[in-house]
Order: sequence, then C-alpha cells, then structure tokens
Amino acid sequence: MPFITGVGWITAGGMGRGRETPQFEMTAGKVRPVTRESVIEGAFAHFGRMDAFSKLGFGGIALALRDADLHDWKDKRPIGMIASTVYGCLQTDMDYADTMAHDEGRLASPALFSYTLPNCFLGEAAWYFGTTGLSYVIYDPEFGGLNSLRTALLHIRLNEFEKGVAGIVDDPPVVSGTACAMPGAAFVVIEAHTHSASRPYGRIELGQNHEIRFNDQRITHFTHLVKMCLNVLHGKDRGSN
Repeated sequence: MPFITGVGWITAGGMGRGRETPQFEMTAGKVRPVTRESVIEGAFAHFGRMDAFSKLGFGGIALALRDADLHDWKDKRPIGMIASTVYGCLQTDMDYADTMAHDEGRLASPALFSYTLPNCFLGEAAWYFGTTGLSYVIYDPEFGGLNSLRTALLHIRLNEFEKGVAGIVDDPPVVSGTACAMPGAAFVVIEAHTHSASRPYGRIELGQNHEIRFNDQRITHFTHLVKMCLNVLHGKDRGSN
C-alpha cells in the first residue's frame, strides 16, 4: 500500500514542510513572491525568469521532495509529477497577450511566452531534480485538487512509477471576481514503499468509486490531506479541516 513521505506548500499564509512546520492554511490573500533561496539551496539560473505560477509549482514540489529526503540525486530517477489546477497559467497568458497588444506585437515578451503553458514548471522541476517519470498538469473542475492524487495512485497501482509527487497549484487571475481556487501550491510525495529511516505520514489508498483514504479516513479535499499529515506528526486533532 502506498505511503505519503513528504509534504510541502506555499500559500498566502506562508510556506513550509510537514516535518518542520506545524501550521498550514490555504486562504484567500496574496502569496509573497517565491525566491530561489526559500525553496532550494543550490543555484538554478532558470528560476529567476519563471512566471509566478511556475515558481509556485516548482517551489511546492521542491519543498515536498526535501521533506521526503528526495531532493538530492546523482542518477536520474523515474519519479512522476502530477498537478491539479483550476486556472493554470491564465494570468501569465493574459500578461503575455498584453505585451502583444502594442506596436503591432513587436514588443511581445519572449520571457513570458516561455511560460504560457501550465506544465512548464514540471519540465523545470524534472531537469533540476533529475526525474524522468510521467509528468503533467490536470484541469480539476472539482476545485478540491484530488484528481492529481487519484491519478498518481493509479500510476502506482499500474506499476508505471513507484514514487510520485502530486498536488495543487493556482495563481488566480487578478480580474477574477469569483475565484474558485485559493492562490498557492501544496504537494505530497507518494511512494509505493518507504525508503528512509524517517517514518512516513501514513498510508494512502484509492478505494471504490475513486474514494481516497488516508490512514483509513476519507479525504474530501487536498488541503484536508495536508492537515491530516501534519496532525500525525504534531499531535493535533486529526479530524480538523
């Protein structure tokens, strides 16, 4: 049965890793700009030119992998990465379209154009962390972010990878007055078998009707899962939402 071995997040309330930070909230508000130094220790020239959405996704994956002690590598690894999103890189697309609207498009930004696909940050993360597994972004109309978990668990069940990173990431457009997704990113690492001395957060399974259960409790939202993982290590009420 698969286990969750790492948790990482970046939200309007701050950023953290499950084994270091007992508090997690994904609420409305402005997410502080993500800096390279806050999510990785080494140099990465590509980080500075990423758009805000890509920095959120890359940063959330980086924190989760570090929490699972999977951030360092020598040989490439078949780790999969799957993210659920509502808005994707729509704000970046809008910003790029704005640069095209002047001087007959001659001022279109090549830097913004490089990140006008919602899966660009997965390529950056795969390169930096040496992963070769299946990686893609899912539009998740449920707004709960659980489709990334379901898909990762299916890949593990089919032996398509033994380790995967699944999560949610959104940077809602500033023009949206009725946003259905909170800004930020949250990811967990799922492994078919535990690999290290640090104990996992618990078991995660895909049941009938694609119901997700963590330590035998039904999960209704991705943020619910993150809080339950923190409850395991930090001793809070496991039933809180």
